[in-house]
Amino acid sequence: MDRLQKWAHLAEIAGAIAVVISLVYVGYQINENTSAQQSQTELNLYSLTSDLDSWYQDSEFVAVVAKANRDFASLSEVERMQIEKHVLDGLNLWGYAWKSYGRGQIDEQEWQAWDRWFAGEMQNESWSSVYRKYSYGYHEDFQDHINDVSSAGAR
Repeated sequence: MDRLQKWAHLAEIAGAIAVVISLVYVGYQINENTSAQQSQTELNLYSLTSDLDSWYQDSEFVAVVAKANRDFASLSEVERMQIEKHVLDGLNLWGYAWKSYGRGQIDEQEWQAWDRWFAGEMQNESWSSVYRKYSYGYHEDFQDHINDVSSAGAR
């Protein structure tokens, strides 16, 4: 019976070691998945930014942007609609970056870079005007963030 107890004890130890190895492996897989997810989120952000920037290949639209940044109130209805769509796409992209950061899908350094860029855009009359008009469509926490960043940049 003594020999059987030794084998049972060894089996328990082997089982415990197997559980620890399994947990280490699961932790490694989670870490790898997180890294892959962060890379995919960053790729998505760059791709969406490229889509947003593609508007600037149209020289007529660039002229509308320049006009909007000089005197937003002087835009025609069609120009205002173009700018609103462009800025709302940008705000949605900022919101995506903000949510991705909150979920740990992009790191602090990446988030800070995106946030600074969008905060700079908010200094343009077109962005701030469109945001004021449509801010109700964004999560309150995100609105608070935009308002904090915008007021800090205005100083």
